[in-house]
Amino acid sequence: MNVFPFGPAILERLYGIISRRIIYDIEDNIISDESYEQTYNLSNKRKTIGFLKSKKKYEYLIKISDVVITSSPVLSERCNELSGSDKSIFIPSTLNEKRFLPRTSSVNKEKLTIGWTGTFSTKPFLEIVIPSLEALYKERDFKMKVIGNFEMENPALDLEVTQWSEENEVRDLQDIDIGLYPLPVNDWVSGKDGLKAMQYMSIGIPAVCTAVGNVLNIIDDGVDGILVLEESEWKEKLKDIIDDEMKRKIIGENARKTFLSKFSKKSITKLYLKALG
Repeated sequence: MNVFPFGPAILERLYGIISRRIIYDIEDNIISDESYEQTYNLSNKRKTIGFLKSKKKYEYLIKISDVVITSSPVLSERCNELSGSDKSIFIPSTLNEKRFLPRTSSVNKEKLTIGWTGTFSTKPFLEIVIPSLEALYKERDFKMKVIGNFEMENPALDLEVTQWSEENEVRDLQDIDIGLYPLPVNDWVSGKDGLKAMQYMSIGIPAVCTAVGNVLNIIDDGVDGILVLEESEWKEKLKDIIDDEMKRKIIGENARKTFLSKFSKKSITKLYLKALG
């Protein structure tokens, strides 16, 4: 993201002078007017730290770099506007297709499982969909599985919280039948890469996602995933996919095919070779 995290772009300027070629890879919308701290509703201490991180450092590196790799087409367009060139390219995030696999056999489960994976910092995004899940649970029987690095309780749901680990990550994801990716609709989120949606797609399950940011470039609504335009739609969209087992199966299979063809490591190697060339 930078040469040194705080202060003005002094070391960045020195870095630009001594470097033969700079390839700048940015994952989030660091040049948005809405900060990371605002989006994630972080503490005042974190907000103070964020204030000390000057956005001008990022803008300077974008301008002097030979190639800028971004996490979404929207962010690429903004970087090109900032630099006055076409040197920014969008390369999607990826997962190892040999590690992230669909479950190999049918599992007899007492309940269908809706799941979400994330960290404590992204937990506010999960809260977006909790009211809809609580309302849905009054009409449909399902388990809600949260994979993260925090604890939570909710007596209004059949909730299972699993602590994330690299060793069990794929196995825990494979226990999910429907994956959730709720997001706020704001400028900062428009630069997010949508990796969570890809995780669900890689293991062959329907991803139900807020229709914002790069998710719109990843998912074909109703074909290889489901897009939610308004928060009020969550309950009905989830109820529909819960009630239609065949639809879940077809969307999941299509999702895996889309992942392999567009977002697997093998499929994007040529994009990185072009950037490094």
